[in-house]
Amino acid sequence: MSISKHIFFLDENIVQYALKGTDRNDNEDFTCGKLLLNIGKNCHKIVVWPGLNKKLHHYLEHRRRDRFQDPRAGNFLGHLTRYLEKWHNYLEFTRQELREVELKEIYPDEDIPIVQTAFLFKEQILPGLKPDYRNIYIVTEDKGFFEAMQKSRELREAEIVPLRAREALPLTMDS
Repeated sequence: MSISKHIFFLDENIVQYALKGTDRNDNEDFTCGKLLLNIGKNCHKIVVWPGLNKKLHHYLEHRRRDRFQDPRAGNFLGHLTRYLEKWHNYLEFTRQELREVELKEIYPDEDIPIVQTAFLFKEQILPGLKPDYRNIYIVTEDKGFFEAMQKSRELREAEIVPLRAREALPLTMDS
């Protein structure tokens, strides 16, 4: 029996917390790291919104130069780097394509590209994917962004679901 496949749009903070091995309060927490590992291990998709790809590579390069106090962080980085190669099927929309999407809800400026990319993906790419890829989630630990998404009628109508990392993690696990 195979698990259903999901499509994840990750806020930058998910990657930051995964690499740091902390939660948003700087407490030790590997939820975001496990989330990324499970997405890769179980062949879910991550859609990269403009800017995240460069930031992700910057974080990886920065972390490679650091010495890890906690060996789990080093192990995580090795796994993440390996799975990045597997994620070659990610999609990065151009900023020009994003300008065509008009949003009626108010989001923090830095988060608008994630929401725009999710709408474009839903309209332009999802119809051509295999039937097992139908669930779209935006994952963030940013309280303001999460609350704005929860209030969005447009996201609900498009069936794009906002989640916290702890809520997304069970969706990535092998059944």
